[in-house]
Amino acid sequence: MKIGEIWQICLGNYDKFTNLGINHETGLDILSTERKIIIELKNRTNTDNNSSLKTNLEKLANFKKKNPTYKCIYGCINETTKKKTL
Repeated sequence: MKIGEIWQICLGNYDKFTNLGINHETGLDILSTERKIIIELKNRTNTDNNSSLKTNLEKLANFKKKNPTYKCIYGCINETTKKKTL
């Protein structure tokens, strides 16, 4: 879990990106208004069970509905599965 937090801090502090931290109104992790990108970042695939995966994808979909010009990304740092769920 701490590795995921470190990656969120690193990517969220990259040029023109913002770490949204915890309890942001979108519920998502990283935003770039200049590049029009929003990211939900996970450390590993097993950190999202079916219900939380659905919730996270709904958060991205809701953001996309309100901000249609943005790219919405579900990112996984340590992907270990061969079968993709998205």
